[in-house]
Amino acid sequence: MSNHLFVALIILFTAFGSSIWNALIKSSIDRLVFATLMVIPQFFIVFPFLFIFPKPSFTTFEYLTISSIIHTSYIIFLGLAYKEGQLSHVFPLAAGTAPLLALGYGWLIDGHSLSSIAIMGIIILCTGIMSLVFIDKSFLTISMRKSTLYAVMTSFFIFGYALIDANGVLTAISPLQYIVWLFALKALLLFIPMCFLGKIKLVTIKMHWPQYLSAGLIAGAGYAVIVWTFSHREVEVILALRSTSILFTMIMSIFLLKESFTWIKMLSTSFITLGLFLILLT
Repeated sequence: MSNHLFVALIILFTAFGSSIWNALIKSSIDRLVFATLMVIPQFFIVFPFLFIFPKPSFTTFEYLTISSIIHTSYIIFLGLAYKEGQLSHVFPLAAGTAPLLALGYGWLIDGHSLSSIAIMGIIILCTGIMSLVFIDKSFLTISMRKSTLYAVMTSFFIFGYALIDANGVLTAISPLQYIVWLFALKALLLFIPMCFLGKIKLVTIKMHWPQYLSAGLIAGAGYAVIVWTFSHREVEVILALRSTSILFTMIMSIFLLKESFTWIKMLSTSFITLGLFLILLT
């Protein structure tokens, strides 16, 4: 098995986890509070390692700070998007737009080294993902317009923290050092202000703790793997492969929730599968 294929399979595995924690956030009563509580298990896991790994260099710390701010903005806007719209509307837009932003950045500014097949695969895959927004016929309502705006802004934050982390991890002693300090900083940056604002109370933490504990661990483990893959594959490829989490969500909704397999879902699945196949060829 080639190194690229191995990395791709790992990313696809994290995509499955992403579909689970996104569904848990959407099913919660207060999405922003739930997303904030997710950082608690992540912080406690990395906390002991803060005393093992040396403090990051000034350059690395700059990347970590910027990334933590973008991660926090991502969580806030994702919560707002899920508050206004459905998972079937928000998720495809946020997940499908981010790889295209990375692709555009690589083409216009960074100068990517992707093959034509990989570029075609990313575009086809993202087209299939974003076509899922047409499943919900109410996508033109005012509420949906708001969720669309929040979802698109969320995609910019996804692209932003991916770009920062892809460069920042290269300045660290090791990917693990970067991951540990990133999780600690973003947890403090999100959790402490929410406590001062009165959004987080002890009774809130005690409620539904298995859900946010599970979601936090799945999301943390998944992104830790993604940070590691940044040194092995291009950002646009990683984001595209990660966005296939929507495919797992759709499969679960069909087989577990007995939702109908409409022609839009069939067309979207075909595009996603074709795009994924082309990416795996590279």
